[in-house]
Amino acid sequence: MYETDAGHAVRESFRTLANRPGASLADEELLQQRIFAAVDELKAMDWPIERIIVRIKEVASEVGVQLGHTRYAADRHPAVANAILWCAERYYRKEEPK
Repeated sequence: MYETDAGHAVRESFRTLANRPGASLADEELLQQRIFAAVDELKAMDWPIERIIVRIKEVASEVGVQLGHTRYAADRHPAVANAILWCAERYYRKEEPK
């Protein structure tokens, strides 16, 4: 399980998106910030990107977000695709020089 503050924040964002027909830009930006925090935390715990993506998708599913496990992309909530992209972008970003 992913039961940290960052994990709960991601779960709450997905819950909000699952209960609304359309997400606002603010909702999506908040989800992105929370995904970034979760990826940073999990990467620091030595989780590989594959495991992070699987866990983020599980968190989305736990609150009723459609993952789209069929061949029809229309079955998938757009936030899921965005979250996966954000996971990869954050995980593989170049570190800023200090």
